[in-house]
Amino acid sequence: MLDRVIRLAGACALATVAAVAAAQTYPSKPVRIEVGAGAGGGTDIIARMLADKYQGVFGQPFVVENKPGAGGALGTREVARAAPDGYTLVFGNNGPNAILPVLKQDLGYDALRSFAPVAMVAAVPLIVVAHGAVPAGNLREFIEYARREPKGVDYASAGAGGLGHMASELFARAAGIKMVHIPYSGGGPASASVLAGDTKLFLSTFTQATKAQADAGRLKILGVTSPQATALVPGVRPVADALPGFAVEAWFGILAPAATPPALIARLNDAVAIVLTQPEMQERFRTLGANPAITKPAQFGDMLAAEFGRWQTLVRETGLKME
Repeated sequence: MLDRVIRLAGACALATVAAVAAAQTYPSKPVRIEVGAGAGGGTDIIARMLADKYQGVFGQPFVVENKPGAGGALGTREVARAAPDGYTLVFGNNGPNAILPVLKQDLGYDALRSFAPVAMVAAVPLIVVAHGAVPAGNLREFIEYARREPKGVDYASAGAGGLGHMASELFARAAGIKMVHIPYSGGGPASASVLAGDTKLFLSTFTQATKAQADAGRLKILGVTSPQATALVPGVRPVADALPGFAVEAWFGILAPAATPPALIARLNDAVAIVLTQPEMQERFRTLGANPAITKPAQFGDMLAAEFGRWQTLVRETGLKME
């Protein structure tokens, strides 16, 4: 029995030494970063910015591969099934890594068990946008207006099951108002519907085009969903002023397959901190309306678990489904 314990301890020690040695020489070949969205979108742009800087830190190519489909689940599932050697990563976000697993049970991966969190990279607040004719100058007035509407207030989203849809439902519950979901096939058509007055409200990311329409009086920006006011959306107060504790942000981060050695995870995480503190990167993030986020793997894991739990509770209590 003692011999067996000694052999087991020796094997564990050898495995640890091997893992540390592998981390010291990592990466020795190109690394693939899967993006579950098409080229040119926000997720893709931030992933490519990071990949470019990673290559400078590690001296090996970090190659972004776009694999859109099933709301980001296709590329995410592929990484969940990849070898846990640090050479296949996924650039995740709210959709495939927190919301979709709550709404669908047959994705082929587990949101919390199939991945090893590496680092959160960016957080992007949403803005609450109303049609210019809505009789409300701020969020509290909008809530009072919505409470007087017996049939509820129509709101637009970029698609059922997306962050805008879920965040809007969370907002409606927090405010105690009735809102009617009108899904569109993307943010452009959803924004256009509010501009035309076909819908009254839209939770979306901030763009200069939206600001221009608000400056012209065609739209109203009633709040921002970050926990505090942010320089990314100047002059706009947080939703939390009217609904204490309310905060929802689009987030982006790197995940590896579960069982990836902690030493490799640590190397990748350290590199994120190096990259995101560069003034050039911080400025590029600001132009995209994003805040750089520097977290340790455990912090990112805790955030993922909290996100999953929040949307799970919302779906359970409201019966929300993919429409």
